[in-house]
Amino acid sequence: MDNYLILSSFSGLIILPLYSGLSRAEQDLVFSPTPKVHGICCCVDVYTCSHCWCRVLSMLLTLGSQNNDSTIREVDHFVVVLDPLMLKENFENLALCFSVYHNSHQISDIENLVVAPTSKASARQRTGRAGRLRPGNCYRLYTEDYFVNEMPVQGIPEIQRSNLVSCVIQLKDLGIDNILGFDWPEPPSPESMIQALEVLYSLGVLDDDAKLTSPVGFQIAEIPLEPMISKMILASNELGCSEEIITIVAVLSIQSIWFSGRGAQKDLDEAKLRVAAAEGDHVTFLNIYKVFLQSGKSSKWCHKNFVNYHAMPC
Repeated sequence: MDNYLILSSFSGLIILPLYSGLSRAEQDLVFSPTPKVHGICCCVDVYTCSHCWCRVLSMLLTLGSQNNDSTIREVDHFVVVLDPLMLKENFENLALCFSVYHNSHQISDIENLVVAPTSKASARQRTGRAGRLRPGNCYRLYTEDYFVNEMPVQGIPEIQRSNLVSCVIQLKDLGIDNILGFDWPEPPSPESMIQALEVLYSLGVLDDDAKLTSPVGFQIAEIPLEPMISKMILASNELGCSEEIITIVAVLSIQSIWFSGRGAQKDLDEAKLRVAAAEGDHVTFLNIYKVFLQSGKSSKWCHKNFVNYHAMPC
């Protein structure tokens, strides 16, 4: 119970974090029975309890633990939804993001997880999460005037804010060479497509005529990974380090191998320093996996060193 944060203004309302970086035990806390505080209900299951604030808790956690509305779980017993307006979206084209949301300009070649306001379509989708089996309510934490007059009708399509490298190489593999003239459902910016072509050319995937090279280009197109990762795997075979590279790629495929409990940030930082490699994060991940194997894939070792046991490649 020490990890529970009980709001003084709503006795009995328990707020718990829920995201993939937490340990399994901390994630399972959201399914635990709540205590009886000052006569407030002691529910057996947060999803089936009839107490309305348990509904608020369950849906708020679900909304807050997802990056976007399309991945929110649909649970039949939700009755109350709190819509906090904001969501997280991946943006590769930050110039587009900041011009839309912040009236500013910033350009980056790296995908960023940006906190942005939702759209009317997403807001209506969130409303539909409540009251699937009986009447429910959605409380929007913003004004009606903002919803009617300022909120965009639709969000920015993912293809217009994402990295197009993987998409372009698949089109090339299908024999579609005129990428700029392709009939996209939602056309991305020419700058994004040109940037994707430049990246593929630098990897040796495309030749001077913007066609797939043989054999490297066709090999990378067949591997269901990011082209940069695929090129790294192919190159590792020539350099004799395939096992190490495959391990690094496996670790990179998960969101994070670290977890930390509330108030344990200092201990987590110390654990990272113990295994840190001067060569960078990739070698650090490799060292962690080697020590994990030496421990006999021990869950106790993982817990002691703040490593997410369930996320480790086995």
